[in-house]
Amino acid sequence: MDFYLLKFPYRKVLTPLTRKLHWLDPDIVSYAAVVVAAGTGWCFYKAAASPNLLLVAIFLTLLRMTLNTIDGVIAIQRGKHTLTGEIVNALPDRYSDIFIVGGIALSPLCRDWLGLATLASVFLVSYTGMLGKAIGVLWQHQGPMGKVRNWLPE
Repeated sequence: MDFYLLKFPYRKVLTPLTRKLHWLDPDIVSYAAVVVAAGTGWCFYKAAASPNLLLVAIFLTLLRMTLNTIDGVIAIQRGKHTLTGEIVNALPDRYSDIFIVGGIALSPLCRDWLGLATLASVFLVSYTGMLGKAIGVLWQHQGPMGKVRNWLPE
């Protein structure tokens, strides 16, 4: 089962909240998700000294996913589905991935070579996807953690 398939039912749960947040710019929500991701990466980085931070990291990961869903729902409600909006939606996600994976990679709980290989993979996959998007190719989102491409609410 694709993890992101849960995103559409979650959108329905969050829709009443997003209607109350009509004043909020979805880009600001995307940037807030990056701050949350940086906190998540910090939790992973410091988890060797304080394992309870792993529980905080789980909460922050769920918060980041919620913020990413909220920004999408607000953008849909406003009809703000533009190429610029897609970039502002995708780029903070790439930074978030780097912060989180970087925190794990730099943690004493992770082997250096494995963390470096993972960061390199994140960069290469993200770069390839963004480059493909720039030349007009649909970004492929397969796998258990693949993102949903459908922008339309169900």
